[in-house]
Amino acid sequence: MKTINVETRNLNSNAIDWAIATIKGFPIKYDPMGFKTGTQAGFWIWDEAINGKMLLIGENYSPSTSWTDGGVIIENEGISLIKFDGWIAKTVDGIEAVGETPLVAAMRAYIVTNLGESTEVPEYLL
Repeated sequence: MKTINVETRNLNSNAIDWAIATIKGFPIKYDPMGFKTGTQAGFWIWDEAINGKMLLIGENYSPSTSWTDGGVIIENEGISLIKFDGWIAKTVDGIEAVGETPLVAAMRAYIVTNLGESTEVPEYLL
């Protein structure tokens, strides 16, 4: 699948969720069940081990929109949030990122910390 280099500050929710799953080292597969089209044809965390995770990225795993997924990252990483014409997130290392929601800002900051100011993401996600 073709990838494109995108500045982290411009990542949308789908690309953020995919990047976080990548950082976490989850096994990621595109359309593992062969749907080819539709909402279920996206990227999945697809762990074939017994009791492994099988979660559709952006729906069942979405740290950019779900406090269950993103909140634990904020807590574990000590990311602070400030409301100011949107949201500003700051890591303990002093890296800042902005977003329209607290989760988007925090996840962008986490991505910058782990992957840098820009990252390669599948073009499909943009």
